[in-house]
Amino acid sequence: MVPFFCADAARSSNADLIGTASPYKAFIAVECPPPWTPNELDSKSVPANLSTLGEWVNEDYDRFQTCLLLIYNETLNQSGFTRLLIFEQASNFTNTYRQQEFHIADPNEIAPLIQAYLAGEPIDVTPVDNSFRDIFVCTHGSHDKCCAKYGYPLYREATTIVNHLSLHQVRVWQVSHIGGHRFAPTAIDLPAGRYYGHLNGSSLTSILTRTGDIQVLRQVYRGWSYLPWAVQAWERELLLQQGWEWMNYNVAIQVLAQNEDETLTSVELTFETPEGDRQIHRADIIADPNKAVYLKGECDSEQAFPFPQYEVQNWIRIK
Repeated sequence: MVPFFCADAARSSNADLIGTASPYKAFIAVECPPPWTPNELDSKSVPANLSTLGEWVNEDYDRFQTCLLLIYNETLNQSGFTRLLIFEQASNFTNTYRQQEFHIADPNEIAPLIQAYLAGEPIDVTPVDNSFRDIFVCTHGSHDKCCAKYGYPLYREATTIVNHLSLHQVRVWQVSHIGGHRFAPTAIDLPAGRYYGHLNGSSLTSILTRTGDIQVLRQVYRGWSYLPWAVQAWERELLLQQGWEWMNYNVAIQVLAQNEDETLTSVELTFETPEGDRQIHRADIIADPNKAVYLKGECDSEQAFPFPQYEVQNWIRIK
């Protein structure tokens, strides 16, 4: 029997990746060495209290809207402390998440710090200076084999690219499951909060340097986790229209209307350039059920499921 790889099937289907970035208010990443079990929180390197906390956070998305991840880079790892990275939405008019990094001597102290953060309490640890750009490449092969087959080679290639281009403020990490393994190799660019899939060395280089043909993003951009699923499709069109500079624009949205099955979403979007020029646009984003693409979401799936394909209509500039 020929082995099945969900990423190969998705690539062959020509399914659009956009609208598959999970919307989160915060990302929390903890440095933990692999190997990782299929449920990464069961891994030997994860403290028991962090495993318990992680399950609690993951089971209540509506309350926390927080993504808890494990990360690792054998070159960056240092003895004596464990890194805790927190990325949170800074405001409703932004182009990035606010980032903090903490170096924790005792790994068992990480869970209480995260719990305090989630409760809105101050973290009683001084953050270190962090102006890094962190690229999280999913290599979680025990969760889905496509992330091993495609993710790990990209992680190695990404590290080589960063070193070759002397991108000293960019760090590349292995990361646990981030969803969308059918788009492997897949990655998150933080603190921007932008998801990508079907990456290769060429497209990753364009993303890292924000140069080259912007149209490459039509094939690899999954969306911006700052926005709801459907709105990510419209944001991509604005990105392709405005060019790489769009990633420096502040953005705010207001959902004006949405039907019950979310096949129609009416949105008002405001953006402002670094020079202070502001525009307001409105559009409808349509997810026609008849145009959905049926795919297996992971290599071990027994059946295919419909994945929406979005279309932007009635786009007007109102200011």
